[in-house]
Amino acid sequence: MARDQAYFAAEEIIEKIRSSKGKDKELTLSVKHNAPNETKLTELPESIKKLSWLEELNLSGNNLVGLPN
Repeated sequence: MARDQAYFAAEEIIEKIRSSKGKDKELTLSVKHNAPNETKLTELPESIKKLSWLEELNLSGNNLVGLPN
């Protein structure tokens, strides 16, 4: 699947959370349901796996077609 602006924006957010070294236990990558499609994630970045301490993940409003293994 082609990586778009939403994917790269999510990667940046994930990197910021990762650099907090576990201080942030939740991550919100949600978008409004009526947002344009180019702002919605269709795939979750593989870098999400690096956030092993994450307790809450909000992905509402996206168009995800799959998740990383």
